[in-house]
Amino acid sequence: MTTYHEMSKREAAAALEEFRRERPPARLRLEERLARDGADPGQMLDGSPESLTPLWRWARERLTVRAEPQQEATGPSWLRHGGGGPERLLSDDSIDLLDGLTSYLCQVVERGAPDAVWRVGHDRVRNYGWENHPVLAHGREEFALGEYVAPRARQHLRGSRPGLQPVGLPPVQPPDDDYLTVLARSLITKLGGRPGAAATVAE
Repeated sequence: MTTYHEMSKREAAAALEEFRRERPPARLRLEERLARDGADPGQMLDGSPESLTPLWRWARERLTVRAEPQQEATGPSWLRHGGGGPERLLSDDSIDLLDGLTSYLCQVVERGAPDAVWRVGHDRVRNYGWENHPVLAHGREEFALGEYVAPRARQHLRGSRPGLQPVGLPPVQPPDDDYLTVLARSLITKLGGRPGAAATVAE
């Protein structure tokens, strides 16, 4: 499977469109899963950065380890093209759950930073981390929102302490419960928005 860094400009543009097409159905599956668990998706997914704290707490309790490593990378585009190879830890059910969380994180940040736009990541810096990734951008700031949720989930399943702060987070490590909330607020600010202005996304 071609990684983002190996892609041509045409392939990267197609990967961006694929990532964006995946977001609505993944969000819908997240809503359906919340409803099956007896939660109210409208209340849980109210569009605020703060809503990510109870959502992440709920999701962590449902993460499971896969029985056998993948033979080849399958699943959402952020997993197939992210460069990590076949998934060895997260179960398919967990991957689907994290895909929904990624979609909701994208919506929260988009609503909080309405002037940000989706584009293919690029910088003149050699070995740029987000090169060819789908990124949400404002000016020179750009962030690959598909690359934040799964690494934290793997750390949780391993029981390991978080390592270096991901790009976009403040230097101080937030409590795990608040990881996605702190991340969303930070990204919204860096992308020219106001965290408190995130509008309701649940329809």
